Amino acid sequence: ICARYGEVDACRAILDVWSSKQQHQQPPPAQSIVNAHDDSLSTSLHKASANGYLSTVQLLLSRGADHLPNDSGNTPLHWAAASGHAEVVNMLLSHYDASKQQQQLDVLLKNNFGRSALTEGFQPGNTKTVEYLLNHDSAEEDRLIGGLDGKAVDDDKMGVDNGDSGDAVGKD
Repeated sequence: ICARYGEVDACRAILDVWSSKQQHQQPPPAQSIVNAHDDSLSTSLHKASANGYLSTVQLLLSRGADHLPNDSGNTPLHWAAASGHAEVVNMLLSHYDASKQQQQLDVLLKNNFGRSALTEGFQPGNTKTVEYLLNHDSAEEDRLIGGLDGKAVDDDKMGVDNGDSGDAVGKD
């Protein structure tokens, strides 16, 4: 709830108290509180990302929050993009790229409704959000155009006027 409302100090206090108690517990718990989830498998990172609480997202990331899908396949990146929170999108992408963990983000990963974070990012009309998503390494051109397997696209068959139709327009 603290993450949902951007109460970063309360989140920090809960994480600190929990982690200090866990250091003394044997055996250590299987799941960290930073990745605890509700009934729909949405984590604190989902909620802070969806609501654009940059400092809370930063805190959760610094404490090891994983970028996990919920029961609808939505990740925190999906929710941040859908809400148009460009700086949160940028922070998520930058954090997981810099961490060099196995967990690399994929802006084209689809949720259970067939929508990627990139698709979600177009909805609110925030151009900065779309820019961050399109500039990510996972938004490779061949994947964006549907995996044409390197085959050239014939502009004539696609109905594209590329300006070389043979007309003598502009020629003397």
